[in-house]
Amino acid sequence: MSLLQLDGVTVAYRGVPAVRNLSLTVAEGETVCLIGSNGAGKSSTLKAALGLVPVAGGSIHFMGRAIHGQRTESIVGMGIGVAPEGRRVFPGLTVLENLKVGHRAGAGTLRERLDEVYELFPKLAQRKSQMGWSLSGGEQQMLTIGRAMMGKPRLLILDEPSLGLAPLVSADVFRAIAAIGARGTAVLVVEQNAKIALSASARGYVLETGSMVLEGESAVLESDPKVMSAFLGEA
Repeated sequence: MSLLQLDGVTVAYRGVPAVRNLSLTVAEGETVCLIGSNGAGKSSTLKAALGLVPVAGGSIHFMGRAIHGQRTESIVGMGIGVAPEGRRVFPGLTVLENLKVGHRAGAGTLRERLDEVYELFPKLAQRKSQMGWSLSGGEQQMLTIGRAMMGKPRLLILDEPSLGLAPLVSADVFRAIAAIGARGTAVLVVEQNAKIALSASARGYVLETGSMVLEGESAVLESDPKVMSAFLGEA
């Protein structure tokens, strides 16, 4: 069963299409990546799914319910956790306070949610009393993902989680993302680093200038010469 489903979605700014007739699905418990270079339409796709920009065509459903045209708060409240691009932690709050912001009614006890996040990201437990601004870039990314997980989402959306991170730190973050998926949470990763995104996903979609050009199992896409050349830097 599809948890998130986009059918023929078009997004336009001042009449100029940024996304054209895009369709994708994320099933219950599945990890899917959406990859493409800057300007490919990845962020516009996410914004449309979250109600941050209107769709000029097509439809978006979550848990079988039409969500295009709804307010972002309503969409997220249905069970979507979001870790936005640029991390956006609350710098004047401690790590623990940042995590508490993400906890919501119906997500289990605060202790239960904290234990799960700390298991995923042990560094956050070690730094729970530190201020958000004092964390490294990688730790802030962990905190952003952990905060999104505090609401016990059915779908976790990650926007460029490796952006600005060193390769070893990115690998740590994506190991945690894989662990989240293995525990049954559906994950949609929007990422420019195709190799690391495909390694943590079951399926992938490739965007170019607003259009879907490839889709399929991650292992197949990773070995596709077109993907290797365009995104992995190989001839």
